[in-house]
Amino acid sequence: MDEVKARFEAAVGDVTVSEISAMEHALMEEEGIPVEEVQRLCSVHTAIFKGSIEDIHRSSKPEEQPGHPVHTYKLENREIERLVNFKL
Repeated sequence: MDEVKARFEAAVGDVTVSEISAMEHALMEEEGIPVEEVQRLCSVHTAIFKGSIEDIHRSSKPEEQPGHPVHTYKLENREIERLVNFKL
């Protein structure tokens, strides 16, 4: 674990909670990795960042975190509204 932490910190440096959420979102949306696999990986990045999942995700409202179901739901609703209100 210590070796992984050291290698990660050397490669990535300071990563914010928002950046972690964006990476998780990209893994699911762009790479097609299942949500369950991303959740499993959360325990790894939690250990690396010396915090708990609750501490990491408590920093902002769920709807503000890319990749969170509430955030995705709201984005989908905005897109539906845009399509419904499209005028020819």
